[in-house]
Amino acid sequence: MAQPEPRIAAVNVEPPAEPAPAVALYHLILFQGGRDEINRLMVQRIQTQLDREITTPREQNEIDIWIESPGGDAHAAYKLILDLRQRCKRLRAVIPDYAKSAATLLALGVDEIYMNESCRRWTLPTH
Repeated sequence: MAQPEPRIAAVNVEPPAEPAPAVALYHLILFQGGRDEINRLMVQRIQTQLDREITTPREQNEIDIWIESPGGDAHAAYKLILDLRQRCKRLRAVIPDYAKSAATLLALGVDEIYMNESCRRWTLPTH
């Protein structure tokens, strides 16, 4: 009686994948009404608070910025967006109503922008 041939199965064994790090989602709410504007002092205060609150590595962080602002100092907005980009892997802006002038510049520095259908769109001044 003949021996049956052994069955050979090729199995690709990959090492177990490391679990994906949990995503830490932070919200920065920048609702300014009336005469409040983006300025350097405000940016310094936000940076100080972010230093205290964000404790996870950059690769795990996502930040949503909720913006409703009449604008302000474009240089301060630029400094803020640079700082935020250094703190997270993904940056989104949510604009429920308006983001004028420097706030528009701030919104343009993110990865994704979400706007309400009735949101007022503004341009940057050319001066």
